[in-house]
Amino acid sequence: MKISSNTPHDVNTLSTSGLDDFECALLPLARHFWDTLTQSQPLGWHRAGQTASEHWGETIGLSVAHHLFKVTQALDDCRSTPLQYKDPLCISSRQHINEDELQFLLMLHHMRRDQTVQARAAVMYLTDGNMDPYFIRSAIQFSTRFSCGHQTIRQSGAPQPVLRVVT
Repeated sequence: MKISSNTPHDVNTLSTSGLDDFECALLPLARHFWDTLTQSQPLGWHRAGQTASEHWGETIGLSVAHHLFKVTQALDDCRSTPLQYKDPLCISSRQHINEDELQFLLMLHHMRRDQTVQARAAVMYLTDGNMDPYFIRSAIQFSTRFSCGHQTIRQSGAPQPVLRVVT
């Protein structure tokens, strides 16, 4: 369910949420995807792709958007009630985050850092206790691909450059 303005469901601002820059940049994409899934904005997926491309460039941005859509779609499929999210086009809502959105991003935050206990708590909140394997698998795949390991974002299949001293 989309909510347009700051409501009692707002628990935080992005700046105080504890999320890194990459995770904060996922919020508008997720909001556009949720708009697409609820049919209120059937072209929300297009706006998400544009936003991601502008932020990270086409190669990485479209990959982020594609994989994040899988996670949002899997979550939508396993929930019994609609997820509450803010209107992605509402300027006054851009820096505010409600509890559902925060738990979604915290789940990814903890999965990206391999913090299983905290990630499991966020999954339980988001799915009303239903540990849906498809949702969990899609979130883990996203988090592995864009982990907080050696790089913030890894490109799969592309060999990483190696520096060598030539004498």
